[in-house]
Amino acid sequence: MFKIRAMSAQKTAKKVAKPKKGQGRTSAGSQTQSRIMESASSLFAQNGLKGVSIRDIVNEAGANVALANYYFGSKEALYVAAATRYVAEVNKQRSDSLDELASFKGTQKRKLKAILAGYVMPHYAVAAKPGGMDYLRIFSRFLLETPNISKSFTQDHFGSIRRRYLDALQEVLTPISEQSLHRGFSFFVTNMLISPRDFGYELLNNTELTPDDLNKVGEMLVEYSAAGLWALRD
Repeated sequence: MFKIRAMSAQKTAKKVAKPKKGQGRTSAGSQTQSRIMESASSLFAQNGLKGVSIRDIVNEAGANVALANYYFGSKEALYVAAATRYVAEVNKQRSDSLDELASFKGTQKRKLKAILAGYVMPHYAVAAKPGGMDYLRIFSRFLLETPNISKSFTQDHFGSIRRRYLDALQEVLTPISEQSLHRGFSFFVTNMLISPRDFGYELLNNTELTPDDLNKVGEMLVEYSAAGLWALRD
């Protein structure tokens, strides 16, 4: 089936050298910035933008309000940064997956599933990163709960990749109306976003969703959405 591919970290070779003047302070500042980001991600994921204050975040991070404002500018800016920090990486993988399908050999139904997997699996792969589950939950909150902030961001950062995937889907689903295609794809994306926030699953099973759970959810979502989209053909 379609397995989540772990994102490879960029490898850089560095020569061992004596720390330069101010390098220690820079390193400490970077660590503080990271702590603020991780604390913000965790709290925003649980409570949303309105349910968290900047003081809640800095208390959790062991920092202060002045530092949070220095690094991020405002609570809203910190929220956007936490909600979108993996977007470019995810979209790059989506683009690469679509490029690989140019030489796909198989039935139209199998290609349909491969296209859908290429979109959802890079998103769920973030779950394997430190704090990844928090990121997925805050990202869904960002898109679904703050349209006044996320609308322009969505168009700027997802417009191009969305268009490529819609074109690929149109090709394998012909004949399908543009309206049916857009609505079907919207259902697919909405389910992708909501699944990491499925607290009902966690309550029923008395356990938290894990990256392995999301791998299974992704496979089920691909099968479910492929069947639905195929049924929408004219």
